Amino acid sequence: MICGAPGSGTSFVTKLLRHSGMFAGSDAGPMDARKFHESTAFQIVNNRLLEATIGFPHAPKTTQQFLAHLRQLDDRRDELLGMIDVDSLLESYWGDRTRCDLWGWKDPRNAANVLIWKSLFPEVRMITITKRWRWSERTVKGTLAGDWYRSKSNRRLRKLYRQPPYAEDVDTFALDFDDLTQNQHQLNRLRDWLGLPAVTGAQHNELMLRLDAADNHG
Repeated sequence: MICGAPGSGTSFVTKLLRHSGMFAGSDAGPMDARKFHESTAFQIVNNRLLEATIGFPHAPKTTQQFLAHLRQLDDRRDELLGMIDVDSLLESYWGDRTRCDLWGWKDPRNAANVLIWKSLFPEVRMITITKRWRWSERTVKGTLAGDWYRSKSNRRLRKLYRQPPYAEDVDTFALDFDDLTQNQHQLNRLRDWLGLPAVTGAQHNELMLRLDAADNHG
């Protein structure tokens, strides 16, 4: 389960993991797409949960929204879990694909719904992404949600996304996006956590160039 605030690099990291062998869903976008690597089935569930609690089926935009949603999750967990047809969710996710060991899904809203996801998948592991917030990047154009978070989010809200509530007992890899893109050591720590072989510095640079080219295409 991949978490991080919109605009923090969740799409880039998911694309990197897909190139490394992780399955992200038969209903995810093309592997080399710039954005939109979410599994539609998991995205729909995240949408429904947020709509049911705070009437806002998007990544919470304020600390108050985020915390209000968490209170509802805590009070109504069984009811909200009952809204989710896990068999149908996984059927849409896998499609015609043979199931594999390394699979996951990406959505910034995962951070708000950890309580639900760990209830459904007790062995879930989580990647949280931190990207250094730079004032100079506040006008960089990306997705609408990413633009908003770069220009208007505050430190407390960003912390909720990179340190999701209810995740204390979840096996978590805290990923530094800037370190990931600058050298192979952060990538190799992640690959080791995932059970993948290490890459050399040259392989890391080649992969970063490949992904940058794909990210900037069109």
